[in-house]
Amino acid sequence: LQIANNFSMTFDGVNEYFTTGSTFSTFDGLNKLSISMWVKWDNVSTHRILASVTRDSNANNFVWMLCNINNHLRFFASTTSEYCYSNYVLTANTWTHVAVTMDKTQSTQANKCKIFINGVDETLNNTNNISTSPLQTSNSPLYIGENQNGKYNPMLGEIDEVAIWDTALTAGQIFNDLYQPT
Repeated sequence: LQIANNFSMTFDGVNEYFTTGSTFSTFDGLNKLSISMWVKWDNVSTHRILASVTRDSNANNFVWMLCNINNHLRFFASTTSEYCYSNYVLTANTWTHVAVTMDKTQSTQANKCKIFINGVDETLNNTNNISTSPLQTSNSPLYIGENQNGKYNPMLGEIDEVAIWDTALTAGQIFNDLYQPT
């Protein structure tokens, strides 16, 4: 069964974004998190924000941020020094399913953060300094398509089917339930 999906959020790369509009403190104290979405970039060589939650008006002080940096997907967890990224080379003008799982209770860095592209774990152990400290309270709403105050490059392209969980989804859940549902 194929379902036609002719609607998505379109972003101009200048000042268009989506926000929850209210404080998104749901992440306070969490050790686990999953984010999933379909993305179609107009340009993958420029740093673009997909989704973020910041702690305050300083957009560098974030709870988490998912973005494209130099053709690769990167997930920052709490600080710019806590991150994981994929070596998968992103393609412009192609719908791509991206998902990130974070589990700060895991003992190894490679298991604390994983990035899935089109249902496949593409992290390749490129994980750095993911701490065991839970996420902190956010005084910001969730932003899709840019970071708070537009401090980084807003998204240029389309985003669809954004979903966030307070648990780390398994590889099977990401592939079977999100990327290729049966």
